[in-house]
Amino acid sequence: MIVFILKRYLWLHEILHKRIISRLGCAVYGIHPKEYFGRRYEFFSMYVSKGDVVIDIACGTGTILHKISNKIKSGYGVDYSEKQIDLCKKLHGGDNLSYHKVDVFDMDYKHAKSEVKYNMAIFSHILEHVKDVPGFLNKVDADKILICVPSEDHWYRLLMKGVGLDIKTDRGHFREYNIGMLLGELDKAKYHANCAGYNSDGDIVCYAVKIR
Repeated sequence: MIVFILKRYLWLHEILHKRIISRLGCAVYGIHPKEYFGRRYEFFSMYVSKGDVVIDIACGTGTILHKISNKIKSGYGVDYSEKQIDLCKKLHGGDNLSYHKVDVFDMDYKHAKSEVKYNMAIFSHILEHVKDVPGFLNKVDADKILICVPSEDHWYRLLMKGVGLDIKTDRGHFREYNIGMLLGELDKAKYHANCAGYNSDGDIVCYAVKIR
């Protein structure tokens, strides 16, 4: 009986709580609270330098580029959502930052790389939406990449799995990750992971370099 109640509560939490937090939080802060309070950028800021030109794939509200803007040469954010790009420009603009509305899956990265001359790419909570991750990484073709993906080993995901619920944090995800799974994808794409671990939110984070 207790397991049934727990399962029901977790199911309702996934459906209702997230929607309430999202709507009320956005009304108060202008962006989702996880973007406003989240510290995902801290890992990324450790691996960028003043000479880096960074493309943020599916940049969302532009929070990450904004937070690392003083540590890089320039940042180029791309996202399919016009609403998100408008928020980027409104909330997280900067002299060395630009944001562009584009379908990140159909984008001509070869042209973008020749124009922008990016050497580093950020993939923050996007790879779980990609069916062929090695192919996508090779399409972007950055010399260095910074990754953040949801972990299937997070205690809350393990709790959901334990009561028989789907552990995916979004219906659009092809997978939740463990470190071995991510490293396997990087190996297929010919990237060497210099660092892989977990951030304060329990997500998997990784810094990798292309093997040329």
